Amino acid sequence: NTKLLETVLPHSMPLRRGRNLRLLCQVKGHPTTRPTVSWFKGYAQIWSSTVGRVRTRLTHRGLRLIIRKARREDEGVYRCVVTSGERNEMTETRVRVFDL
Repeated sequence: NTKLLETVLPHSMPLRRGRNLRLLCQVKGHPTTRPTVSWFKGYAQIWSSTVGRVRTRLTHRGLRLIIRKARREDEGVYRCVVTSGERNEMTETRVRVFDL
């Protein structure tokens, strides 16, 4: 069994208020079925969008999470979940927003 996820996110990501954060969830290997990649904050899925401060963008390497101009309410656990057939893999990080 090959792993689906190339990415292992750090346990915690400090982020200064007003700054941007970009996290890439990379998929690897050659799964037999096309994998789906999703980002979640807590248990709420973050839907792909081209507008808004918190969004995702599909790249040739995976799915990128983008948080622009971070606010306190952006704090929380962010999870990347890759599904291929009946297999699921997940990596997560806790984003902490701080003032300088």
